[in-house]
Amino acid sequence: MTEETEKLMWRMNPWWQDGSVPESLRGISRPAYLESIKKFFSTDLALVLTGVRRSGKTTILYQLISEMLKDTDSRKILYLQLDHPELFKASIGELVEIFRAIHGIASDEEIYLFFDEAHMSPDWALWVKTLYDSGHVRIVVSGSSSALLSAGSMTHLTGRHLTVTVYPLSFREFLEFRGVKVRKGDERIYNKHLEDYLRTGGFPRVVLEENPILRERILLEYFDDIIFRDVVSVYKVRDLSSLRSAALLLLHSIGQPLSINKMKNLLGISLSTAREYVSMLESSYLFFSVPFSSGKVNERVYNPKKYYAIDTGLVNALASRATAGSLAENAVAVSMKRGGGEFGYWKDVVEVDFITGNTAVEVKYKNISRIGGLEGLQKAMKNGRAKKGMVILKDREGKESIDTGESRVNLVNMYEFLLENRKTAGRL
Repeated sequence: MTEETEKLMWRMNPWWQDGSVPESLRGISRPAYLESIKKFFSTDLALVLTGVRRSGKTTILYQLISEMLKDTDSRKILYLQLDHPELFKASIGELVEIFRAIHGIASDEEIYLFFDEAHMSPDWALWVKTLYDSGHVRIVVSGSSSALLSAGSMTHLTGRHLTVTVYPLSFREFLEFRGVKVRKGDERIYNKHLEDYLRTGGFPRVVLEENPILRERILLEYFDDIIFRDVVSVYKVRDLSSLRSAALLLLHSIGQPLSINKMKNLLGISLSTAREYVSMLESSYLFFSVPFSSGKVNERVYNPKKYYAIDTGLVNALASRATAGSLAENAVAVSMKRGGGEFGYWKDVVEVDFITGNTAVEVKYKNISRIGGLEGLQKAMKNGRAKKGMVILKDREGKESIDTGESRVNLVNMYEFLLENRKTAGRL
């Protein structure tokens, strides 16, 4: 046991001294996640908390520990930030033994282990399996790279884990963090806050920063932090410049079908490198793809995908030509992604933003008097790609639907769509 490691553990676990998690670590509660995670305690499985860096995973871990301290001995809860250099000197198994030795905990006494940034520790999944199989232990791990959920890791954890994906703040959470309450009858006030949400995004630290200049600087730092810590360090990328250019290209192409071949030509890299870059950037949760909607495999494969950022604040800060319309479309895509269902886009000369279930969806961040033609929706319904149509717009001005000539299309204010009780956590 090294003295430095033991001292670090005491600093990482302040509740060992006073029995509580400091308020500065607990942050603002996110009830939807805590409620979802509570289901974990009715099982004996390990919990895997994943999602983009800075989305609030660590804070949620602290909130969970705070809840546990109401009826759990504080000395039996261990939190380790596994990307700390000092902890690279020992395996997870050795660190747990140090923890037991510090508090004199026998091997048959139940302990609670929280491993933050677990993917930074070699053989973390094998150690979690070993600890899990030994019994008398509850384990929660978190990580900001889908390398955490790689096939190799999951082989060790098959049948032993549950997963929750943490996203940046939803619009509802954004309002809660800002202390905004809108009374019935004043719903149009939502639009002002919605515009702010689209520009600011949902990273908790950014949302709480009042200075817009600092907000943008923080977002720029987040962008580089995600690329270097969750892509470069995980996949050992050598050409940092072209990787960053690939990420910027995706940001500038939000909502537009983008083929790997076009990316290859624009960046001057090989087809395989372009494909690898996209896969790596998606693995960091910085972006996600939306495929062409079709029941035919060859159509889904042949047609290019559309790409969206996990947070509109990043798009606004780094893509100089980002429009309110593209930010709105991105926000809707994130909301649908958070909801857990499958969706795609469709195009036949004219494009439909999204097809989800049997509904074709167009995002028009305008007032109803300016939404223009809806040829894509009409064509999608006429061709049998969808049975219903929906337009998500800035202000439907009291109208619930409009007649397109061949069918009626439902109208939804964007704030209404984003405020629906959509799922805010990954599946448990």
